[in-house]
Parts: sequence; C-alpha cells; structure tokens
Amino acid sequence: MFRMETSGFDELQKKLKQLGNNAKQIDGENKVTLDELLTPAFMKEYTQCTSLDDLLTSGGYNITTPEEFQAVLDDEWDKHIQAKTRFASWQEMLNQAGSDWTIRQLGF
Repeated sequence: MFRMETSGFDELQKKLKQLGNNAKQIDGENKVTLDELLTPAFMKEYTQCTSLDDLLTSGGYNITTPEEFQAVLDDEWDKHIQAKTRFASWQEMLNQAGSDWTIRQLGF
C-alpha cells in the first residue's frame, strides 16, 4: 500500500486563503500616492536616488505643487529618468512601481 505524507497542506490552504482575501481588497481601481509607489526600497533598487524629492532635485526641478509636477512630465523628464534610473521613461517607472505595489499588497 502506498502512503503519502500530507503535512503542510493546512498551512498552504491558509496562505492561499489570505492571498485570495488580499486580491479581493485590491480588485478594481485603486488610488495610490506616489509615496506609496516610490518607496525608499523601490528607489534604492531601481534608481540612483533615495526619494522622489531627491530625483527631482538631482534634475534641477523645484516642485511645490501637483500642477508643477504635471508640467514637468515631458521629454526632458524622461531623459532625466533614463539618466538616474533603470527605466527608459517615467511611464515605465510607474508601471514597475505599480507592479511592485500590487505584489506587496498581495502579501509576497
């Protein structure tokens, strides 16, 4: 007769249930701030800067309002992103930050 050890399935089931709960919580559209996306860990891994403020300052940008930040988003900003990060554009950087945020929210 063949016997198979099945210990550990309860723990796996708990983890899968938690993953499902986490996925439900972030399902749909989410409003996430740049601070939540561009964490110090993200900046350390993907850029030469410690924060978004550091990234702005290193490019000579003096931003005090969201409107000023929106005005910065142009080809020059993308060139700065290319020079100071692993990304070819701001959009590519945001996409990666969004993926990383999702993974954290799921509990990985």
